[in-house]
Amino acid sequence: MRFGVIGCGTVAEWGHLPAIAALPEAELVAVADLDIQRAERLGRRFGADLIFQDYRELLACPEIEAVVVATPVETHHQIVMAAAQQKKHVLCEKPIAPSLAQGREMIQAMNEAGCYLGINFLLRESEPLVSIKRYIDKGLVGKLKVLRLIFNSPGPGWAGKERLDNLMTHGLGPIFDCGVHYFDLARWFTGREFLEVEARGAFIDEYQNPLHVIATCRLEDEIMVMIEESWLYTHGAQEGNRYRRYDIIGDEGTISYSTDTEELVLYREDGTTRLYIAKEQKAFDRIYINFIESVKNHQQNGLISGEDGLRAVEAALRAVESARRKKQPHKLAQVI
Repeated sequence: MRFGVIGCGTVAEWGHLPAIAALPEAELVAVADLDIQRAERLGRRFGADLIFQDYRELLACPEIEAVVVATPVETHHQIVMAAAQQKKHVLCEKPIAPSLAQGREMIQAMNEAGCYLGINFLLRESEPLVSIKRYIDKGLVGKLKVLRLIFNSPGPGWAGKERLDNLMTHGLGPIFDCGVHYFDLARWFTGREFLEVEARGAFIDEYQNPLHVIATCRLEDEIMVMIEESWLYTHGAQEGNRYRRYDIIGDEGTISYSTDTEELVLYREDGTTRLYIAKEQKAFDRIYINFIESVKNHQQNGLISGEDGLRAVEAALRAVESARRKKQPHKLAQVI
């Protein structure tokens, strides 16, 4: 499949472009970025023949079958709508859009164009989440009761203040920008939809969105979900840390994983199973294989759909709005 990549920022450089270059099923034809020098540098590095500053010129190329939208969330709508007009299949970075209305329009436009729209929820293809899902589907924890999903990190400030500012404003902060992964995982693990989302957050004066959020949620079948996202965790420390923890609690067992031990542990009455799993390796290759197979075979084959993206955005937006309503001023400005 012949790809064009729109947006040559961080996620494209270490994720999308290497995956396309490594897969025999994919070919990189073109890249586009407002920073034309960056586009030229990465285009040459990963073997693109065509380099553009204007994404619309890339979309007009007849040889391109599919495009990757790896730009900030506030640009997704306009690019995907333009791709639909050019009848290009789209693999879009998460979150699908900053609003439900824009997300719905994108899905409708792609459906009307007869094209596939995939969302890059790559944790579904990454360990230890793949093994956790396998244990759940085998019924090894029984009926699901509680999910606890935690991702705490120093945040995107390492890439500069401008990137942090953009992700805290247009990107709505960690519970939206990163949290959509975990709202999606909750739906994927359980096969159930969100009924209630409540959240509280830690704020600083500079931003209207919280930098650390704890969301407590209720799914269908009375499944409880706690999602915690932080860009304050070890921020500014000499040694930063990216901490993940997953606990899947059922009425017959519990699955637990944390980056402290890198062990996936299944606790059951008949014994305890431990698997060593190195820190998560984001499986861009699997996302692309599923996307290509779905398009080529004209059927959804592991493709994470626009509808999946919209459901995760809906829950994440509810968490942002809930945290804002409960806002308590915190004197954390010195941390940032």
